[in-house]
Amino acid sequence: MKHAILGEIYLDAIAECAPSAVVARHARGLHFDWILAFGKCAIEMARGAVDAGVATRGVVVAPEGYGNPRALPPALRLLRGSHPEVTASSVSAAREVLEMAVSEPGPCLVLASGGGSACLEAPLAPHFDFSLVSAINRALVRGGLDIAAINTVRKHLSAIKGGRLGALLNPASRTLVYSDVPRGRGVLVGSGPTLADESTNDDAAAILDVLGTPEANAAATLLRSGAVPDTPKQLTIAFDVIADNGTLVAAAARAAAARGLSARTLDEEAAGDVDDLARLLAREAEALATGEALLAGGEPTVRVTGTGRGGRCSELAARFALYDQGRHVALFGSSDGVDGSSPAAAVIVDRAIGLPETEIERALARSDSAALIDALGEPIIMEPTGNNLRDVYIVTVR
Repeated sequence: MKHAILGEIYLDAIAECAPSAVVARHARGLHFDWILAFGKCAIEMARGAVDAGVATRGVVVAPEGYGNPRALPPALRLLRGSHPEVTASSVSAAREVLEMAVSEPGPCLVLASGGGSACLEAPLAPHFDFSLVSAINRALVRGGLDIAAINTVRKHLSAIKGGRLGALLNPASRTLVYSDVPRGRGVLVGSGPTLADESTNDDAAAILDVLGTPEANAAATLLRSGAVPDTPKQLTIAFDVIADNGTLVAAAARAAAARGLSARTLDEEAAGDVDDLARLLAREAEALATGEALLAGGEPTVRVTGTGRGGRCSELAARFALYDQGRHVALFGSSDGVDGSSPAAAVIVDRAIGLPETEIERALARSDSAALIDALGEPIIMEPTGNNLRDVYIVTVR
């Protein structure tokens, strides 16, 4: 019975947070001359704007493999970029967007979602070229830097990021963000192409110094030379985050309440090491009474130590099972329906089945949490949802 309830709560939250539905709710009554949507959720976001009557034409840029092109209204042109690497298709898409921004005098509704930094990129010519920017982007994502530092560099090497697109748009344009970054940091999505940028060329150069690659050193020298124009510091385009991980967790809390559960939500978004999070959730669950549900969300860090299959949610589920010892039933689910290389979008944990701890520990040492899913409880398998709001966790008393 608890399995079914937790699964229903998860699926209801996913449905409520569908990009098309979220955009339609926030954009109803707004009117613009055209739409620009980009990122992993671009197709669904654009569809929601058209359904809300915002505009009937525009351009959509989504990474290859994301979104269903058949869901796109015919008056919207679809361009394909790439993710997570910057490729020639990302540059081609960005150039077309920049040309449209110059040629369209009317206000635009900009719809931004995660993955936008990679799928929409134009090196700031003549100072930086594609080979330099793509090499630095690879070094950035592999260099252990946080997203704010990564995006600071991206903005200053780009002709479209860091407000440079916004400088070309009608000032009455508006940006709506469907955020896959930590709560309160929605300005980071897509490296802020329509937002005024507080960082400077010198800030970006200092971060490039840390990378220390030949390409990074060359870019840092150029940024300090005074020859490269800085990013725009004043823009009037309105900006709203319409959904983030807090939106997903709140939707799950409402779905739990609708099923008679009193929801208790962790205020702080989950981050840091996955094992620390598993211990925290097991500890917080000890205070739950019958009829209560603990809800949380976020995106922990998983260190790969083997060649097995798994994802953040399946790894967290297995570690929670170790520490909870069967006292609770819990669900750990991705918002996008994809949990790394795991076959399941979500895992419902029922540790009462009695899986030996040593078996769990051996699988985790192989980074093979996917092998534990059926033994831990019950998987939820689905097609990719089109959502991109990080993960959600639900724990109840057995």
